[in-house]
Amino acid sequence: MSRSSNTPASNVLPFPNTMHGLRPFEPEAMDDELFKLYKELLESEPSIYDMLLAINIVINDKGWAITTAESLDCFIATVGKWEAKGE
Repeated sequence: MSRSSNTPASNVLPFPNTMHGLRPFEPEAMDDELFKLYKELLESEPSIYDMLLAINIVINDKGWAITTAESLDCFIATVGKWEAKGE
């Protein structure tokens, strides 16, 4: 089966256009609700794509988005800090 030129590679996350104009994730975007969602998602073992979409749904309402490797790295580092604090 051949891949059309419009089909992204399997490692590319095609985010909806509605995420443009939102601020990249920063540590201050983390709150109890988001941390709880992250922990619940880990338990259900979704794909990275599905996990990021679920997280983005929550943070988009607050003006944030994870759309770049840098914002994903920031999110991961922030989760690590929250886990270390035991929150």
